[in-house]
Amino acid sequence: RMPAGESAVRQIGFVIPSVISEGPFFTMMQGATDYLSEQGFQLALYNSNRNETAEREALLRAKEDGCAGVIYYPGPFETGLEVLYHFASIHYPIVVLDKIIDLVPVTYVVSDNTGGSYQLVKRLIEKGHRRFAFIAMDNVLIQTTRERYLGCCKAISEAGLTPDNLLLRSPYSGREDMKNEWHDYNNVTIRRLVP
Repeated sequence: RMPAGESAVRQIGFVIPSVISEGPFFTMMQGATDYLSEQGFQLALYNSNRNETAEREALLRAKEDGCAGVIYYPGPFETGLEVLYHFASIHYPIVVLDKIIDLVPVTYVVSDNTGGSYQLVKRLIEKGHRRFAFIAMDNVLIQTTRERYLGCCKAISEAGLTPDNLLLRSPYSGREDMKNEWHDYNNVTIRRLVP
């Protein structure tokens, strides 16, 4: 909290890979904005547009702009590790959302990605489903995507199903020109699964 009588509004930076008006980013921004407002802070948004260089620069700019700390939702790449490590070494407050970056001592807020996808697929199996598609916007080597995928694999394996029952689609390339192709590709994949 700000000391009584202090009128300047302090800011917390929020570095995100893209801005959308609905879904998880919007929900997180709204929740953070509401809470921070009650504490005398404003949320300063830094959008990297899924660009690795812009993401690193946004982290640095938030500190340079005088933000009291940063909430960081990493894009589909591991960038700026030296920035995060530096922030940790100077005790600059940073919270990383949705991903754990190995060996970087900062605060993390993450979901149980493996457990969630495991429970989802297990429930679908209990309802008689036998064919599944895992369609990811990010590469399966990205931690959160990999955890979700492995949860699906675990449920399928425990049910005695073979890997042939799980179709993986994850052609993320980071190229903006791939968006329409990726959308069309997903539609074809879904049509193959639905009789």
